[in-house]
Amino acid sequence: MKFLYLDTETTGVNPKEDSIFQISCIYIDTEDLSNGPQEYDFKLAPYKNKGLSPMAKEKTGMTDEEINSYPPQDLVFEEFREKICAKVNSRDRGDKMFLLGYNISFDDSFLREWFSFNGDRYYGSYFWNPCIDAMPLAGLRLMAARPFMPNFQLSTVYKALTGKDLEGAHDAMSDVRATKEIFDILFSSLN
Repeated sequence: MKFLYLDTETTGVNPKEDSIFQISCIYIDTEDLSNGPQEYDFKLAPYKNKGLSPMAKEKTGMTDEEINSYPPQDLVFEEFREKICAKVNSRDRGDKMFLLGYNISFDDSFLREWFSFNGDRYYGSYFWNPCIDAMPLAGLRLMAARPFMPNFQLSTVYKALTGKDLEGAHDAMSDVRATKEIFDILFSSLN
């Protein structure tokens, strides 16, 4: 099985109006572990709304100048797509990746919009549907603790499951590593 753990950072919360400016992934092929997990971190200039929302500025600590200095999104899209195409044969209906994340429907909606914006109508040729979301799985695991948790954000759930603070929250690479660690904990309890 092929897994792509993914997290994005975006200029806002509306995929039709806002843009991705960071995508981080961890790729694992359970049938070929010789290369181990492969990490990818892509930074790209916004391609729709050119400014960060106040909430995005507060969460990420980024500025408009920083994100607008990133490489053009179309070049990054081609690089991202090449990495994906090297892992799956989009013409083989049985060769796809599972897309995993924390609140993954958010990232999935932005990723789909990004593919569409770049004229790639074959998003479904790369990824199995549905995506696999750590949030509801962690909800099951933490049912007894939930009344005592201030929220169910990634950093809170990460601390509840690992006992550690999440360093670098709202950087996509830090978040995707934490998400993979959460999945590892959740999957290990299934055995």
